Parts: sequence; structure tokens; C-alpha cells
Amino acid sequence: MTQLFLLMKAETKRIILSLNYLSIIAVLLYIHITRSYGWIPVFKLSYGYGFLDNNLLICVLISLSFSAYIIKEFKTRTIQNKIVLGYNNIELYLSSLIALILASASLVFLDMIFYFFDEFLRKEALSTTLVNGVTNTFIFICTISCIATMICSLCYLIRTKIAVLLCVIISIISLNTGRTHVATLTAYYSLFTEVNQEISDDETDLLENYTAKPSKELEMNLNRYICISPYEQCYFSTYLPFESYEEKIHHSYFVKNCRYHIDFIIIDGILLILLSLSTILLLKKMDL
Repeated sequence: MTQLFLLMKAETKRIILSLNYLSIIAVLLYIHITRSYGWIPVFKLSYGYGFLDNNLLICVLISLSFSAYIIKEFKTRTIQNKIVLGYNNIELYLSSLIALILASASLVFLDMIFYFFDEFLRKEALSTTLVNGVTNTFIFICTISCIATMICSLCYLIRTKIAVLLCVIISIISLNTGRTHVATLTAYYSLFTEVNQEISDDETDLLENYTAKPSKELEMNLNRYICISPYEQCYFSTYLPFESYEEKIHHSYFVKNCRYHIDFIIIDGILLILLSLSTILLLKKMDL
């Protein structure tokens, strides 16, 4: 156990000092310092300096950057060197998993810190309270941790550059599916209209395709889709700062009488455990 802890500590230190991790922090810091906001047309993803504005960006960046980091470990035979030192498949996977989860979670946390610090320095009104900010950040730390688990598991099971491509494709497709589901569930304009009530050209397809309030059955199905997909939860985070308690009741799958989306934490926890246990069982039968 002590040996595994030391390995986890070393892996975490290596990844947070890596160019992959530091580059993502630099991007987030630049967005907040310059108060940038915008849209990436190819991926249909938004980013900005507001609260929880960058969860989509973080999701795609960790899918690309962290998967590439792990595959490089296999390509340069760093993993094989650790096996020679006496570590087994499970220890190597768990150490990478914990390191990836901590690094990914810290990006969501730092994005929150950058937001509050920037608003404090500029003496501007916050779009959320500190309690709500910390609580909702923790919820999406759980979400991003689940996505990090998917990335780590895919990379350890495939171990080629195909894993990097798969991680990116899955994130983009799933986020865009979430975009449609969230837009339908939340009455469209709440999420996709700017403060000045002008609709962006990038969002007109949503408004053209979805113009009616969803039925009770559709609402339940949409809540289920969003709840069981960490990627769709990420897209839901873009709407979260505008969500009232009355709306939240209609936007939860099974924990409705609570101010926060505890159902996300529960599902993410279950998915994380199932994914990691399944990967461990498969790795027991494989040679790295």
C-alpha cells in the first residue's frame, strides 16, 4: 500500500508539472485575464470568463491532452520501466487514474478561483454566491473526474494513438448531444440568448428545431439522458448559473427536492466505480 501511495504521489507530481497540464492552465488564465468569450464553430463549444463557462473547453482539452500524455507513457516505454521495478498492471492503472482525476478536478477548481479572483479585483457583482459557486464547482469536479476515469480506462485498454482519437471524438459527439438535450429541456432562450436578448447565429439551429415546451415524458427522458452522461452534465453547467429553484425541480431526474444537482454526484460516483472496476478486471488478463 505504501508503495502504491508513493507511485500515485509521483504520478500526480509528474502530470501537474507536465506541459499538457500547464498549457490548459495557461489557456484558462488567459481567458480570465483578457475576459475573453467566444465560440468554437467546429466543435460548437463556448468558452468565457464567467462562472462555469469553461467546463466544455476543459472537457475537450483533457480528452486530447491527458490521453496523449498516457499514450506517450506507453510509446516511450515508461510504463514498461515501472513494471521492471515491480509494479503490476493494477497499481500502474490506479496511480495514473488518481493522478488524472486530481489534475482534471484541479482545473475545474482553478477555473472557479480565477473567476472569483477576477471579479474581486475588478469589484464587479458576482453572478453567483460563494456557497453556490463552491457547491456547484464540487458537483462538476465529480463530473470531470468521471470523464477522467473514462479517458484513463480507454488509454490503458487500447494503448495506441487510436485511444486519443476516440477520447476526443467521444467528448465532441457527447457534448453536442448534450447541447441539443439541454437546449430542449431548458426552454432554449434561457441558455442560448445573451443578456441583451440577441440570439447568436451559432445557436439559430437550436431555436429553429425546438420551439415547443417539452412534454412531461420528453422532459423525463431528457433528464435521464443528461443525468447518466457526464459529458451532457458538462453542457448543463453552462445553464446552471441561470437556473432557479423552481426550474431545477423540472431539471432533475430523481433528486428533485434539493437546491443542487445531487443526482449528478450519485450517478458520477457509480459510473466512476463501475468503469474503474471493469478496467481492473480486464487488465488482470492483459499484459502492458
